[in-house]
Amino acid sequence: MKLNVFFLDDEIDLCEQFQEFFSSEQIAITVFTDPLKAIEESKHQKPDLFFIDYRLPNTNGDLVALSLNQTAPMYLLTGEISVNVYYPFKGILVKPYDFKQIQEILDLEIQEKN
Repeated sequence: MKLNVFFLDDEIDLCEQFQEFFSSEQIAITVFTDPLKAIEESKHQKPDLFFIDYRLPNTNGDLVALSLNQTAPMYLLTGEISVNVYYPFKGILVKPYDFKQIQEILDLEIQEKN
């Protein structure tokens, strides 16, 4: 069974890059540039893991995470040196993020799922 990963970032290039780099036989990546679409889709298709950008149009990743009714681990992606968040993210990754670190997170989640 594939790991179902959601990735939310308002930058289309980063979404495409994330999907291209991390999609595999074991990992299904669904990308979103619109926070409302990501929130709505998460009601129908429960992700196993969620990566959320901090700076989003008209909102931020912390507020998006707080509005989701999810048990999936969530990681915040940010270009900020420090951010104050209320949601208990499993981790905060600073942009430009390390692809090796993300792959390690994905591998760990695959192991936990199986």
